[in-house]
Amino acid sequence: MKLHHYISSIIIHASVMLLVLLLASSCGRKEADELFVRVEAVMDEHPDSALAMLDSVAYMTDGYSRSQRMRYHLLHAKAQNKAYVDFTSDSIMKEVVAYYDAHGTANEQVEAHYLLGCVYRDLKESPMALQCYLDATEKADTLSADCDYGMLMRVWGQIANEFDRQAMPYKELEALEEFRKYAKLCDDTLNYIVGIERKMRAFVLIEDTLNALKCINTAYKLYMEIGNKRYAAFSTAPMSKLYLSRGEIDKANRLLSIYECESGRFDSENNIAKGFENYYGTKALYYEKINMVDSAAFYYRKLRSSGYEYEACLGLFGLFSKTCQIDSIIAYAQLYRDALGLTFTSLHTQAMFNAEGMFNYSRNQRIAAEKEKEAYRNRTMLILFILFFMLCGLFLFRWHHRYRKQKKEELAKLMNDMCAAEQQYEKLESEQQYILTNLTHLLDIKNKEMEELKAHRQTLANEYSEIPLAEKVELLQDSDAVALMHKYTKPHNNKFLQPKDSDWHQLTKATKQCLPMLFDLLMKDSKLSELEMRTALLTYLGFTPADMKLLLNISPQHLTNTKRIVNNKLFCVPDAKSLYENMKERLERVSNNTHDVNR
Repeated sequence: MKLHHYISSIIIHASVMLLVLLLASSCGRKEADELFVRVEAVMDEHPDSALAMLDSVAYMTDGYSRSQRMRYHLLHAKAQNKAYVDFTSDSIMKEVVAYYDAHGTANEQVEAHYLLGCVYRDLKESPMALQCYLDATEKADTLSADCDYGMLMRVWGQIANEFDRQAMPYKELEALEEFRKYAKLCDDTLNYIVGIERKMRAFVLIEDTLNALKCINTAYKLYMEIGNKRYAAFSTAPMSKLYLSRGEIDKANRLLSIYECESGRFDSENNIAKGFENYYGTKALYYEKINMVDSAAFYYRKLRSSGYEYEACLGLFGLFSKTCQIDSIIAYAQLYRDALGLTFTSLHTQAMFNAEGMFNYSRNQRIAAEKEKEAYRNRTMLILFILFFMLCGLFLFRWHHRYRKQKKEELAKLMNDMCAAEQQYEKLESEQQYILTNLTHLLDIKNKEMEELKAHRQTLANEYSEIPLAEKVELLQDSDAVALMHKYTKPHNNKFLQPKDSDWHQLTKATKQCLPMLFDLLMKDSKLSELEMRTALLTYLGFTPADMKLLLNISPQHLTNTKRIVNNKLFCVPDAKSLYENMKERLERVSNNTHDVNR
């Protein structure tokens, strides 16, 4: 009886404890569902808070149902991704993906594959990440009314990033078109514009600067239209760099000012926020383009202090090469070489990660069918990697040897050029000193010679002025220039030729020498046209109207009108007949006055 009572008591206590556990589990699961709702409510705006809420109940997940655990891990990965906390393992998300592929909705499957892709992204396994993103797009039911277009937009954004990392610009452009399409479907205007702006990277990679500028300009205008001046200011930094590469300095300067004033990325001392220091390179390039060497060097050094060793040393090397600062050239050439080596090492390491990721991807795709061949494949890959590294090492050794030889030759040539320039400078300096020493003496000699020549010219001019006007006219009429004009009045091979400009110039020169008074009258003090001057000159020299018509290639009426215009301009007499007499009278009067002055 006592034994029966004891057994009954044990059964009752066990039942009560089991009931308590069941009630506690039921309450815990109910609280979990409520927690998930609260987490999803704050996920987009405060991912850090969502992650903290999930971490605070991590110890309770063993009591959750399988669906709740999978939901917990999905939300935890989503919060971790939004809070920019890197993933370190893919094991949990692979389990989540398998669960939702079997039990989840289309939207849940898309999200699970997307987050698994983000895991591989953080693990530097780019091919695996890309495959997961593409799998996510295939899980979507775009014809469904509740299709999550926003999630698809983010998936295609990550696909575009992967294609950018793998230097596949045309694929990146296709992915960005899908990104924009789903941004439009979910009415996300900001990301739609971002999709346009991000196309610039692909166009820059294929060296299509025109389309790159078109994309970034379009994005800037659309940002301004929706009133998002900050994002518009963000877009001006890459746009200004493109304008600098095209030599459009003024446009680049305007955009740099907008970026510095409106982006909100600069403090009171004009230092840019962390993570955007590559802007100093653009600023330095601008000052280099406008030949402000000190300012350019200042920003290149700021760029270097921010960790951009290769870009900064390259910029400083090019800058001081232009200004021929030998010490700086040599110093930054060495630093540039070292930075180039570090950059090559970094790229080499990245290539190793990419190759490793590709290898893992291929292995995971074929692991079921090729399990027995794994050891052989690994050995083959190892040999290929060793051969590859050996070839790379040989190439680097040859390149380094050639590079050092080339630098030595360049430095030797530079030193020779410097010596030659120094010798030339010393020679010019000596010649300059000699000239300065003898300049006063030479000037005195030349001034004396000029004074003597001036007096001699004046004597000759006075003697020539005493010659009667008629003899001067006769001398001009007998000149070769006038004789040449008479030849043009005669037919040559049954046709008349026209005087050349050089012939008229020769006649004018002869007139200036023989009859300077006539030259002054027609060409110096009057406002006669070329035809009017030639008409007056031929009239005074006694050419007949018929000859003048041939020489000037004008009609008789035109000739008469021209004489009338000349007579009116020179003597205020509006007729053609008295032109010769008026010119003769004027020259005789001037000649007489000259004789009186000389007496």
